[in-house]
Amino acid sequence: MVITDIPKLANRPDPGNAAFPPPQPANYPLVTLVDSEGSRYNHAFGAGRWDHPRVWLCMWRVAALAGTKTYVAKPAEARADQKWWHVDAEGKVLGRLASEIAVVLMGKHKPRYTAHVDTGDYVVVTNASKIVMTGKKWSQKKYTWYTGYPGLRSEVAADRHQRKPGQLLKDAVRRMLPKSKLGTTMLRKLKICVGPTHNHQAQQPKPWKSPRQVARRTHESLQ
Repeated sequence: MVITDIPKLANRPDPGNAAFPPPQPANYPLVTLVDSEGSRYNHAFGAGRWDHPRVWLCMWRVAALAGTKTYVAKPAEARADQKWWHVDAEGKVLGRLASEIAVVLMGKHKPRYTAHVDTGDYVVVTNASKIVMTGKKWSQKKYTWYTGYPGLRSEVAADRHQRKPGQLLKDAVRRMLPKSKLGTTMLRKLKICVGPTHNHQAQQPKPWKSPRQVARRTHESLQ
């Protein structure tokens, strides 16, 4: 039995290492492992539960990747790579739009994403007053808060949207961010404008293309 194209190790396996068990008696099946560079390693597997070619191959791959270092973004590098995006909220569903904005603010759309570092970009939202909600959420969804006095204050989504048009989107995005000081810092990068204009022309924000829209257009073009 020959298993090919296994990860290349820096050094040959040590027979005394627990990850590479010593050869078994000759009556057990012998398996030849061939890595990507053509090096061949012979190993005799026993009849034990864990002494199986597939299990040993998984252990081999783990040992090969043990020296791989995880990339961790630095705050200075993350700030230098920050961009500005513009999102038009007219006709967009509140929850779907908030989830996409939260991804951009956290930086999960970047390969250098690091959980404890602010690697996200700035987002400028216009036409926040023209956002939509599906179903009967305008009259059924309630927002509650406590003022310190007896009793719990509440209002439906339609009333809050009429009183503070951009507050619905801000609250939705805030609850999708980390509940820490890092999440507060990320939320400051969200600029919400009720009308179609904004005051961030100096930053030259680029229009944000939703991954759903890109996938939909690609699917339509292939048909």
